[in-house]
Amino acid sequence: MQTIHLVYVAVGAGKPTHARNFATDINAIRFSVDEWITSLFADDQPSQSDTAWALRRVARCTDRIWASNALTMHIERPTVKIAAAEHDHQGDRR
Repeated sequence: MQTIHLVYVAVGAGKPTHARNFATDINAIRFSVDEWITSLFADDQPSQSDTAWALRRVARCTDRIWASNALTMHIERPTVKIAAAEHDHQGDRR
């Protein structure tokens, strides 16, 4: 049976580092919202901070991570997921 470890803490708490080390220690597949956000949206980030813009993208990345996990459920390796503690992001998900 596959085990999923969810690391879900405040922004800036060191999730990527912890999850990277933990995934290496247990030979796990790792999905990171922070890394997805950076690789997919860093070039498109508005010049001024825009929380709504960021939360829409966090929601989309989170959705893709869970969808990707569904594809890995048959693999007999643990999965480590990391996500930032975030506000309700039920708004526009474009």
